[in-house]
Amino acid sequence: MQPLNPDIVPINLEQAINTIVEALEPSEILDFKSGKLDAVSVHHTLGRLIRNSWSLWERDTILSLWFRTNLNIGHADDISSIIIISMIARLKNESFFPQLLIEEYHEHWRQVGCDMYGDPIS
Repeated sequence: MQPLNPDIVPINLEQAINTIVEALEPSEILDFKSGKLDAVSVHHTLGRLIRNSWSLWERDTILSLWFRTNLNIGHADDISSIIIISMIARLKNESFFPQLLIEEYHEHWRQVGCDMYGDPIS
């Protein structure tokens, strides 16, 4: 994969997907399409690259704000996961509607007594 330019940050999910797909090598695209690579297997590689390059740990960056405003998601791991799963669905020409996944994330944070950022609720 080509490096992501940290000076060019997508402003929404669609731009994030496009930016990643453009950076993928043809062999990586095939690996995602075949299932050899999936969201879990790239969490610590591509996921970390997304989180760090696009400053998803910071709550006031443009992409973090878009996810909070449009999908009510705030934790960087949740955001990168939605981006990766959406990108894989697109590569496979499959539909992906993140609402069920978002509900799972919300329930997880509720169960551990945290807000959507993973911060404890007092």
